[in-house]
Amino acid sequence: MNIPDNIFKAYDIRGVYPSEINEENLEIIITSIYSHLANSLKKDTLLIALGRDMRISSPALFEVAKTTLTRLGASIYDVGLVSTPTFYYSVLKYGYDAGIQISASHNPKEYTGLKIVKREGKNIIKIGKTTGMDEIKSNALNQSLTTHSSTGAVT
Repeated sequence: MNIPDNIFKAYDIRGVYPSEINEENLEIIITSIYSHLANSLKKDTLLIALGRDMRISSPALFEVAKTTLTRLGASIYDVGLVSTPTFYYSVLKYGYDAGIQISASHNPKEYTGLKIVKREGKNIIKIGKTTGMDEIKSNALNQSLTTHSSTGAVT
């Protein structure tokens, strides 16, 4: 399975749909993200806010992310179709451990992507080059992924 290394940016994961990011390689990327979050937050199961933008690719990618995360043991809170600032606010306001927003922000419509955050106390930390993106990238590209054996839920 091909995952282009250039989709891992300084502050998000972003690429053209479906040639660079698609339903098939998103499962590996999400697994790598979950492994990083579980390890960095020192938790076996996580409560994760999952949001999406209005791009045509977002519903299908949301389903893959949701299915993968629950298979890994996460409890997912579907924050729905939201802007990225609203997504950030929901992670902090409602005390989720972390969040993943399916969005390519200001990029043209053929793009899609993922913005990742984790909560530390009363702060959210954006996952980027200095806060875990290199680990996520390495694990996804090498497919050296941690497996988790519980089943989560969606609320």
